[in-house]
Amino acid sequence: MRDALAPLAARFGWAVEEIDIDADAILEKRWSDSVPVLLFGERELCRYRIDSAAVKAFLVDSGANSR
Repeated sequence: MRDALAPLAARFGWAVEEIDIDADAILEKRWSDSVPVLLFGERELCRYRIDSAAVKAFLVDSGANSR
């Protein structure tokens, strides 16, 4: 997912934060069956693999503009 997300992050000027859920018991309990998962704040955009259409739809709905 990281490699597939890179072009979208660059296009929209995102800073991507990768979090190791194994280092946090609460995150591990919540997300361990869903890794990798892509969140924007608390909103889940996709899990397991990048869903470019869902990410782009989120960007349009949220009013984000491409560069």
